[in-house]
Amino acid sequence: LQFLPEEERQTLFETVSGCARRGANISCRFRVVKKDGTFRWVRADASRVDLEEGGPVYQGVLTDVTHSVMLQQELEQSISSLRIKNQELEEFYHTIISGVAKIAADREGTLVFANDHFYEMTGYTRSEFAHSLENKTARLLLQPARGLQELFQVAEGVFSQRFRLVRRDGGKIWVRMDASLSTERYEGKRVYYAFFTDISRQVEQEREIRNREYLNVLVSSSIEGGVMACRPDEELRIILANQKLRELLGYEAEEMDGLSVHKIVVPEEWESVLQEYRRQIMHGGSFEMEYRVRRKDGSSFWAIVRGRRIEEDGQAVLICLL
Repeated sequence: LQFLPEEERQTLFETVSGCARRGANISCRFRVVKKDGTFRWVRADASRVDLEEGGPVYQGVLTDVTHSVMLQQELEQSISSLRIKNQELEEFYHTIISGVAKIAADREGTLVFANDHFYEMTGYTRSEFAHSLENKTARLLLQPARGLQELFQVAEGVFSQRFRLVRRDGGKIWVRMDASLSTERYEGKRVYYAFFTDISRQVEQEREIRNREYLNVLVSSSIEGGVMACRPDEELRIILANQKLRELLGYEAEEMDGLSVHKIVVPEEWESVLQEYRRQIMHGGSFEMEYRVRRKDGSSFWAIVRGRRIEEDGQAVLICLL
């Protein structure tokens, strides 16, 4: 807290304390004061780790986001000044490298206007968007975490939300929609000015960072043995495995990527192991079991397996120690 401006310390303290009480991950943005007295904006993303001794700690990364914050502020100031003349605003929209659109706050987010970059991002021409999608922005979105209509209803004039967008060619990209309520109306509905930014590369980098964090948690554990992370789906597919686990089971790294956990459990015990895992994870978010593990060569050995479910940005991961 000593690195923050004094007037902002209480806000950050309350944010972190609230996350700790709820057992939630931390994701927030704040300013820090450098030694020379200048300010930088940073973003903190941290995951809660419950240690066997010493209680919970948070492990994560700080990212310098000063450039993006300054750019966003400049864009907001530009939009505010350009609203004075709508014609000048629309001419400016066509020069912005991001997708820019005016969207009515109705059930499917009717597109009132969009610049060329918006259509390039979606892969549709203006006429194709109008005829194939009937100018309904919501039809671009792939299983949005929150529907556009809900966002329009709860937003207090400004919101930012991530979506997966389906392009005309079937390709899927991640976009961030930064929207601000205008004074305009379209068929009686309020109109939002929105920036659409392709963040697919950013999302992939964040996923890689999370994966490295999961590995760091596992590798730093004091418990001897193999460690892995897997998706809590029906197959319990492995997404990360350390060298010790690969040595124990006799697999190469590429062989374990995507391997289902049932492949490393003695077949006749799989159903009972799966049922017990589901029972424990449902009641406490963690599990501890003892069962026979099968190596690649078919031999087996008894092992104790401990695991905990972690959720971040809507993605669940099981961290397991064998």
